[in-house]
Amino acid sequence: MGVLGRLLLSRQQRQDAEKARQIIEAAFIESREPRSCAEAAASGADIRRRLFSVVDRLEAEMGQLVIAYAQMEGVLMTHPRLTQELQKLSDGELLDRSIFLCFITPAATARLNADWPGQVAGYRSRPNTDELIHEKATVLAAYVVHNLGVGIEVSKEVLKAVHEINPDQEISSKLEEACLRYRLIDELAYRDISKKRDRFMDFFEGSLAHLSALLGAEPKTICATLRDRSEEYGSYREWVSKDPDKMAGTLFWNAAKRVGTPIGFERHHLFTLMFGTLFLGRLQRAFVRELLTG
Repeated sequence: MGVLGRLLLSRQQRQDAEKARQIIEAAFIESREPRSCAEAAASGADIRRRLFSVVDRLEAEMGQLVIAYAQMEGVLMTHPRLTQELQKLSDGELLDRSIFLCFITPAATARLNADWPGQVAGYRSRPNTDELIHEKATVLAAYVVHNLGVGIEVSKEVLKAVHEINPDQEISSKLEEACLRYRLIDELAYRDISKKRDRFMDFFEGSLAHLSALLGAEPKTICATLRDRSEEYGSYREWVSKDPDKMAGTLFWNAAKRVGTPIGFERHHLFTLMFGTLFLGRLQRAFVRELLTG
């Protein structure tokens, strides 16, 4: 089994999850040292651009979609012609794998989340060598990106927002959420693996930037937002507060405004409260401290 063989096991029409595992594993093999945010994001954006150039050309020629989402099954469907065209390219295998990270489906996320506790348990009692730190950072970045969208979920499912959220607004909100997760994971790494923290976070940042670019975020925006939020969020000492008078000075309260702004919830009190509650629950299920310490 490969480095991430336990991460996205594909069974019974879980092909999209298997494709995601393959490209993340390939990225791990190709990068033995941390990449800068700019380099990693540019790499992801270039892969996405090359894939979409093939997709756009085929759809123009055929007059139909070559990638579609099968809602009942929760998986992506690709036209055989797309597979054929990609096989002709020297980087076709990489582009084919990237489809399932450019379009992350609920089925892929559900499979990853179901396997996640076992994935984390697999690191128990293993020393944090440089290689394992790299692996953990890559695995965690994949988990984070597959689970972005708490703000979108709150707006649609809980608050029943009637206004439409377009793709650019969605990716902007998810990028803000990724920055919050980055800030929290950095704090936990500082507490739990202080000697390995810098190396872990360098790998995590590169993987997060690469995968965010595959989703469609602009490289410059990824790195600028990550830099700005890291500086902004560094001043907050408390994640949450039970004291209503102190909530405005907490990390979750202010991050919720950042996450909500692209989707129309910059100053929505209920959104801010519900985002913090739901996000904290999701963070706990990530078992970050258990992953870091083994």
